[in-house]
Amino acid sequence: MRFVVRAVAGVVPLALFAASGYAQTTSRAGVPEPSPDTGRMRPAYTVWTAYTTPGMCLDAGRQLQHMTDRLGIMTLMGNDTLAYDVARDTMSTIAVRAVQSCSRAMTPANTEPRHFRWLLWTALVAGDDARARSLVAQSVERATTPRAQGDVYQDAIEIYLSAHRPREALARDALGRLDALGAPARVPQMYAHLGTMYYARVVRDQALMHAEAARAIAVSESLTAEDLQEGILAESMTGPYDALLEDTLQVDPRAAAVASILERRQTLSRKLESWSILPAGSTAGFQQFVSQFSSVVLDKIGAKVPIITGKYVYGADAVTTFPRKGHFTLLRQVSPAWRSDATGLAAEGAEFRRLRQKYGDRLEIVLFTKTIGYTPGSMGQRPADEAESIRQIFLDEQKFPVTLVVDEAAISVRPDGRRDVQDAPYQQYFSSAFYDTILAGPDGRCLYLVNFNTGGVIDRSLDAAMARVRALNGGAAAP
Repeated sequence: MRFVVRAVAGVVPLALFAASGYAQTTSRAGVPEPSPDTGRMRPAYTVWTAYTTPGMCLDAGRQLQHMTDRLGIMTLMGNDTLAYDVARDTMSTIAVRAVQSCSRAMTPANTEPRHFRWLLWTALVAGDDARARSLVAQSVERATTPRAQGDVYQDAIEIYLSAHRPREALARDALGRLDALGAPARVPQMYAHLGTMYYARVVRDQALMHAEAARAIAVSESLTAEDLQEGILAESMTGPYDALLEDTLQVDPRAAAVASILERRQTLSRKLESWSILPAGSTAGFQQFVSQFSSVVLDKIGAKVPIITGKYVYGADAVTTFPRKGHFTLLRQVSPAWRSDATGLAAEGAEFRRLRQKYGDRLEIVLFTKTIGYTPGSMGQRPADEAESIRQIFLDEQKFPVTLVVDEAAISVRPDGRRDVQDAPYQQYFSSAFYDTILAGPDGRCLYLVNFNTGGVIDRSLDAAMARVRALNGGAAAP
């Protein structure tokens, strides 16, 4: 279960560990021998009064999770369906039960409003959606103004969507109730729709992203200078326009919708400039960015993609240069920072596997990255050793269904000891500002330039190109 803990309860007592139903005995060799997990807290343990806030309860669960990890309880027990797992981001049964028991008596009536977020988390960590819904309803009932009620709904929506196993149904219900509060709650409405829009982009739900962006824009255009005195950031108001514009540009830079979105965005920018929320000249700068984006993309579509390679190539075939002749090829540049982002790697791996399952051998997926002198956990590595470490992370551990290309990057050391990593040769063919992925057809020509995480664009481009190839081949499938 994913949660953020601000309150610190201190070290969880060992008695809490024993009270959780996970009693320990010790063998003569000193190795802990856990008894079967009963899934219940022992009633004899009654010191929960020491935990006075939901944040403390969450921290108790976190500390208990760390304790079970250190003692190797999950390894000894074998199969515990709630054992911690990086990909699923879950907690052990013992930690979940601790959070449940600790927070059972806490309600909005006996907890300060500022602790509401953590109180709601205790319900979601325990998987108790009914309690979560009840806590939100009680908190809204205790709020004295529509704006205060809106703040409760906004917090709830953010937490529902950021929990492990996002509670989309609960978020939709809370969003509908928030909108029903009307104009007095327009600030939390804007933030809630903006947050839901970004969530939709992460899960690649393009329809939801467009709908939430439109709602966020409608609310933002009704905000007044008085609303902005609360410290609303300009990015919160311009974000929906930027997201829609980027998505529209990625789909078709020639689309008439680009002009419409840009015009509305410029109107808002001028208003924000007049209120001194944005610096003078922001509108012109943004328009220049859009113009550059369009020209960079349009100039390359249909042109031959340069042959790209690297020093170390790991793949099932002997091919070492890309795009691969006679195949549809997805070329993607990835950041060296990926190596230490386990959660991000899991999400990217799921998308690579989805593409592989959909397109099979018709699509060659090639990842490009570079050496930087080390990988997580190493003090420093030679390029060949680092490349091998990267291969192990991407291909052996994460099992990405891709060809991996690792190139060497020159590294210089400043007099003060700081290191500067230069661009690798392949980086000249990608644009960090505009796109990280090149789609090439069997003839080696560019089909599209896109950011990999822009929902649905890669599929639409490939589907359309493969359909054209089938038509040219008299109905035969693409290679």
